[in-house]
This record gives sequence, C-alpha cells and structure tokens, in this order.
Amino acid sequence: MTKANIFNHLAILSLIVGLITCDDQSKPTNTGGEIGAGEAIAGALAGTMMSGTPIAGETLAGQPIAGAMTSGEMMAGQDMPQIPDVLPQEGNAIEGETNLDQEPPNGLRVGYVDEIDEVFEGQDVACRLGSIRIENSKVTACLQGDSSLTQFKRKGFNLVDFMSWDHLGVDGLSEVIVAPGFGELNPQEVKIMSAGSAETPAIVQIRALTAGSRILTSYLPSYVPRLMNVVNEYHLYAGREELEVHTWVEVGDRAISLQMSDFVIWADPTRLFYPNQNGERIPPNVPYLGGHLPKLSYVWRVADSDTLRVMSLPGLPFQPVISRQAEAPAGSILYTKRVLMLGRGGIAELADRFVPEINEAQSVKFKGQIIDGDGQELTMDTHAELYTLKPTQDLSIDLYTIGDDDSVGVHLAQTRLKLNSEQGSFQSEIKLAPGDYWLKIDEWFGGKVQQRITVSTSENQSIHIPLIAPVILSLKEAFTNLQGQDLPNPIRGTKWIFQPQGTFSNQRKRLILFVLNEKQVLIPAGEWSLQVSRGWHFSLYEESLNLNPGQSFDIQANLKEELIMNGWSAGEFHQHSAPSLDSLIAYKTRIISNIVEGVGFMVPSDHDVMADYPSMVEKFGFSSDIAAPITGLEISPRAGHLGAYGIQYNANDESGACGAPPLSIKVSDGGGETPDTWRLRTMPELITEARSRGAEVIQVNHPRDSTGYFDTVGFDPNLGSLPLAHEQWTSDFDTIEVFNGAGDLCAVMKDWQSLLLQGKRVTAVGNSDSHGLGRPAGYPRNYLPTNAARAIGINKTEIVEALKTGQVSIGGGAYLSLGQGLNWGDSLQGGNQNIEIHAHSPSFSQLTKLSAYFNGKVIWEQALTNPIESLSDFSGTVSINVEEDGFLIFFAEGPPLTAVHPNQPTFALSNPLWIDANNDDAVTLPQSFVAPDDVVTNFCP
Repeated sequence: MTKANIFNHLAILSLIVGLITCDDQSKPTNTGGEIGAGEAIAGALAGTMMSGTPIAGETLAGQPIAGAMTSGEMMAGQDMPQIPDVLPQEGNAIEGETNLDQEPPNGLRVGYVDEIDEVFEGQDVACRLGSIRIENSKVTACLQGDSSLTQFKRKGFNLVDFMSWDHLGVDGLSEVIVAPGFGELNPQEVKIMSAGSAETPAIVQIRALTAGSRILTSYLPSYVPRLMNVVNEYHLYAGREELEVHTWVEVGDRAISLQMSDFVIWADPTRLFYPNQNGERIPPNVPYLGGHLPKLSYVWRVADSDTLRVMSLPGLPFQPVISRQAEAPAGSILYTKRVLMLGRGGIAELADRFVPEINEAQSVKFKGQIIDGDGQELTMDTHAELYTLKPTQDLSIDLYTIGDDDSVGVHLAQTRLKLNSEQGSFQSEIKLAPGDYWLKIDEWFGGKVQQRITVSTSENQSIHIPLIAPVILSLKEAFTNLQGQDLPNPIRGTKWIFQPQGTFSNQRKRLILFVLNEKQVLIPAGEWSLQVSRGWHFSLYEESLNLNPGQSFDIQANLKEELIMNGWSAGEFHQHSAPSLDSLIAYKTRIISNIVEGVGFMVPSDHDVMADYPSMVEKFGFSSDIAAPITGLEISPRAGHLGAYGIQYNANDESGACGAPPLSIKVSDGGGETPDTWRLRTMPELITEARSRGAEVIQVNHPRDSTGYFDTVGFDPNLGSLPLAHEQWTSDFDTIEVFNGAGDLCAVMKDWQSLLLQGKRVTAVGNSDSHGLGRPAGYPRNYLPTNAARAIGINKTEIVEALKTGQVSIGGGAYLSLGQGLNWGDSLQGGNQNIEIHAHSPSFSQLTKLSAYFNGKVIWEQALTNPIESLSDFSGTVSINVEEDGFLIFFAEGPPLTAVHPNQPTFALSNPLWIDANNDDAVTLPQSFVAPDDVVTNFCP
C-alpha cells in the first residue's frame, strides 16, 4: 500500500468524523468558558466547564455501540448530568521506582525510564528514555515518553508496549491512541498516582485536552474535534496479565452525542482476529478484538460489555475502535473502561476468561501428529528433529463454520497447538458447541492444513490432525573468484528462491529465504526449482529438487564473483521497513535483504520517520557485511514524495518521529473555546525544514506516479520552462529518481533531460522503493566511487559528494563504466571526443543496445551482440562530434532478467559527461530550448 492510499483512506475517515461528536443543536456553536490543565472533572476537581468547537454532523445515536451505562448515568434529553460512580484518582503524584531493571518484580513496579539499561530491545518495542514502565511479575507495559515516534501524534504517553516477561522483546502492539470523538489526547499533566499493593493497582494518570491528530487535522482543515477535558488512567494489578485503561471525558455546558473511541494499532507481525468474521469483510460489531503472534495472544475489549464497534477502512494501518456511544446532558462526565489482555496460548484461551460459556459447549482436544507421504506416523522417538525444531513448536489453529457448498464460513475461534513432549504430539483444548467446522492451519511448514471436523455431544472428545512432515533442508553458501580460489575478503549472504513445480505449482507460493553462511529451514515436500543469487555481481546456483516428507537434505550453493567492484560501491536510497506504515519488513530482515543482494551500502527511507540504521547495522553484527553511512527518510505529503538524507536521528526530538521534518505546521494557538489550527507545509517549506535539520541531499521520488511531484506542479518537459508560479514548486533538490519502476522510466528520463537543458544540474538515481521481499532491495542500484579498499567502506562524505556532482551510474542487472581515468560528472574540453566505455553484465543477463544522448537527442547507438555468457557486452570507444556545449548520457538495455528480479528490465544508465565544445572552460547550454526526444525502450509502455 502506498502512502497516497493511506491518505485517501484518511479522507474517507474525515467523512466519518462528522458523525463522531455533535451537539444537541443543529449547527456548531462556539460557547463556553476557560479551563486550565488539570482542572475540573465535575465533582472530582474544581473548575469550570468547556464545550469547545464541535463537529457539525449526523449523530450515530441508537446504533449498537458498545458500552454499558454506569450507575448514575442518564440518557440524553434528561436534565440531570451523568456522573459515574468511578472517578479519577485524587492526590499528589508519587516518585515511582527509580531502579527499573530487566527482571520481573515480585509484585508491582512503576517508574520512569531514565537509564539506557532500562530500555528493552525488540523489533516493535518502543519504550525509551522518558517513558513510563508499569509492570508486575507477569507483564510489562510502557507508556511512551513526552514526544511521539510517529507523525500521527503531537505528544506521547500512549500505550506502546505490552509484553510478557517470558517473551521479552516480542510485542504485538504498536500503539493505542486514546481518542474520544477522534480527538487525540494532548497531555497537560502526567502523574504516577500509586505504586499499588497486593490488592490495589499501580496507577498512572494523564490529564489532557483533546486535540486533532496532527496529520488528520493538517490534511483535513475542517476536522476540528471538540475541545474537552479528559483524564486517562492505566491500572495494573499484581499477578494479572491484563492492563486496564480508564477514561473520563468532561462534557461541558451543552449536551452532546459522543463516541468514546481509541485507535488500536497492532504491530506489523501481529495477525488479527475478529470474532464472527465472514470472508474479508470485518464485522462492524464484535465482542472483542484479537491479535496473535507465535507464542503470544492479545485481546482488546470493553469491560462490562459484550460489544465494541470497529470502524474499519481497508488499507489503514490502524482501526478506530468505539467502546461506547454516549448521549450526555450538559455537565456530565462520560466514562469507559477497556482491558488489554495478554496470554501465552490462543485467543480462545483469553476469551474463556470473560465470554459467557456457550450452551452445550463441549471440551475438545486437538492432537496433531506428523505423518509421512503414505499417512504413516513419524513419532518423536524416530524423528525427534521434526518435533523439536523451534518453528514447529507453536502452531495457530483457526476454526470456522461450514458455509454454503462446503465453503469456509464464519471465523469462530483461534487457538494454538503446542508440543507435548511427554506424549510426542502437538496438543490444544477448546470448547465448541456440537456441529461441523472447518479447521485450518496456515503456518505448518509441511503445507497448509484444512480439515473438516465434527464435534458431538459427548464429553472429552479428541480430534486427530494429521500433519504432513516438512523437509529439513541444511543450506550452505560458498564464494570463489572465477578461478575457483577463495576471495581475499570473506563475505556472506545469499538469496534462495524456491519456486513450486509440478503438482503443487498452483497450490503453493514461491519461498524467498535469506542465508548468511548456513541455515537450517523447513519447506513442504514436493517438486521445486531452486535459484540462489547474490545480486548480479556473482554467478547463479540452480537446481531442481524432488523432496519427500520428513526427508533431510543438504545443499551447498557455490557462487563465483563475476563483476569485481574495485574502487566502487553500490547501493540505493529508497526502501522501506517496519517504521513505514505500509511496510511489514522488520529492521533486521531489511538489513539482511540488502546483504544478500550484494550491495555495499544501504540507505532506507521510511515514511516520515527516522530509523537509526547505522546503529542497528552495528548492533545486529553486520558491520562487516554492509555499510549504512547516512540516514534517510521519505517525506510524504500529498503534493509529492521527497527523499532527505543526512538528518541526524534523535529519538527524543520534540517534534516527534525521531527528527523527521513535521509535515504540518501550527497556524495558530488555541485557547479558551478555540482549538489549535494546523496546515500542511508546502514542498518548499518541507525542504527548508529538512535542510535546517541537516539534510545534505534532497531527492524527488517517483515524480510521475500517483503521488508524483511533477504531476502536482504541472511540469511539462516540452515547454522549456519551470512551474515557478505553483506554490508547491521549488528547484531546491539535488537528485531525481529516474527509475522507480520500469513503467515510469521513459517519462522521467525525459523530465530529467529537460531540467538539465534548463540549467538545473540534478543527478539521476535509481531505487527499488521496496516495501516487501518480492521487490528486492538493490534493484536497481547506484554505482558510486570510493577510496575504500572494500565497497562497504564507503563513507557519508563520498556518497554526498557523488550525488552532488553526478559521479553516479544506475544499473539493473548490468552497469556502465568509463576508461581513460574518467568518471561520470566530469567535464571534457572540445567537441570531438573519443570516449572509452564498458558495459558489464553477469553470465545470466545481457545488454543488447547501447545509445548516447546529447542534449536530449540520440546521436549514436549500436546493437550489442556478445553472447549472454560474456561478462562484457561492450568494451570500446564511442566517437562523438558536436558543435555546441551540453551533456552526454549513455543508456543501455537488454532482455528481461531471469534471476534476481525476474521479468524486470536489464538496463544501465549514466549521469552526464559535460562537453565544453568551444573550450571556454564553461558548459553553456543552448539559449534556444529544444525539447528532449521521447525515450523509447523495450519496457516502457
């Protein structure tokens, strides 16, 4: 999903916002007095009421939104305010625990994280210095510090981690944003109220005012949520694996209809569970939300209610979850309590704690047994390795009703099969009503399981689940030079692609595995074609496999270095990982995905948030495999996307997002009855902000796609003029992403040459824009000079200098280089030039045409006829004779790749050599603009 799609969904969300909070009058009216931070919540604290500015819109009153009325509440239309029995904690703050180690406490513990060794590590762990940890002997929770890690929040102190001490570092939660009426909480006062006891909870309290989400408010200026006083408390009891979230909202001096809502944002790896879901459609009303990871499960529910409402917009990375719909007279206090539960079994085990038991439900035991291809059991005594390998020890089971024509119907339950070593099988137990069900296991390494089961009325039933044994593969890599000798510098990292063949070719997906030296993996039995690669500087290893269930098989892939990169490094500047809302790739996986492609350096660019990849490369032990010498991010407003490189990572940056330039800017401060107003920054403003934060290189990303900057500003490469009058236009960028996909290359290559003709010296780059593993990192890649002995030794200064001066060429399955000591970006004296150029490709790809463009026109081209096995597709001199100053670009193309990134073009593109035809020590471009030729290739539409 692209960032553009996310904000399209935000626009849809804005249509719903009008339904979230409205007064009992037909039009919004600004009334009310003033209230200070930490002041009145009805009788609990002294102060006056505030109504703020409501959203005009239609109420959702009467819809089945969850939330039980507490004692003392009344329905809208009655005169008496609603005051709940439960009110916020009173009193002064306590200091909290000063020593938060990484061992579970015996009872309760709560305090601020103020030492680096109190910070947990993990892919989705967000706790950091300044955060608050609240924990007991079973679980630890974290309320993020004062600044936010995302652009969606102005402030922190949301729940960002909830983990089991048994699986520290594994967090299925990204963030819970408390947002009554879709107004996020802007904390005014944060207090640790209680350290708790054996009978009472530890409590953290946040007193806040509602404000519009920074992003949502900026994109939708009409979105102005009601300004309300809110108290939010987190309660944790000793010995319980659940955290309570209590929220009180002060209504003000006018009756309102308000939805008590939260944004529940799950971590990327978390699989979601919606009770009674039928197909892809998420049911609007559910008893709870579930999420599960291997070994852990979560439930988000409303206390004392059997329903909550999910406002689901496909493609959004978060879900507005409405805990109750309230119709409240003036002076009321609305209250809701939610519970986040954590368990080490399945979601069904968590649900059993609070869901009423179904009549006639029977206890059913599932027993999974590994079998061979003939259906014979492979016992733990004879095949212990199949049972004891870590990936097989925790399997998710999903249970569905039987739909029409025996289809898979409603999703009823999720549980887990766990290894019982004593009995030598995988086991689970669940309660089900008598009837027929579909049982599905999607994660079994021997292949997906779908089995029809019948639950009878008898007690203590046992259902056998046959699990076809996977194949145990031991994978190993080896590298040599073309003469079969060991390489002077040891390397590691290969990509293994298993493509299903034969009977299962239409039933299974291809498998992409990464190997560093060696690895043991499990795959389903059957016919496979195997292809092992390390980018296109090394040869391929290919093999056909026919594997039997339960078989152990060793494979060593021997690869030869075919294209040697002395004095050069290669990498790219646009790829995404978990911090981006539209990527699920873990940090470590993203680093490894670059290593196995053989690039020398990586520069990730996540959407609107900084990620500290230089530190992570070192922390994960990859400093000898790859460099990450410069930070990057993708600035992603609607007008277009920009890469910004060189901003310093700062986890505690006051603006949030670890130092990323905020997309929005405050127009005016609120006060009294008026909320703050915000707007999106323009592209010139964003670039200025990025430069002020240390960005040394600004890049225009995919300028002709759905969020294309050149489309936004109306740039026409045929006109010979720049769109200077457009408020979004600026010439303050250094590089342009000429290749982001084959379909845009021709158009953007023409844009680039038009800019060059108009005197804008901008460097062309090519990048993957990879969000997953199917679109590999490092295709295409950029070749830059370095003085380092190895490609991974390239430094930040060399990268910035190359990008600023055009000492870059782009390659996809091939690359171009110069002889005679020349480099791309150099200036040459005289109009008659004999240029030594070399076109390189590995033994599995080739270039078949080489062209030269001068000032946007093709002035030379030649068919290349060397066989595909040749490592040199062209090595010779290109002679040119021009009478005017200008720029010379080389472009080569060939048939689609069959490896690394199959079916994508083989190509290579240079940055300009500058020709000073009249020898006046300056390159003066023609005064009369002539539009560049349309670029024609085999792969542009």
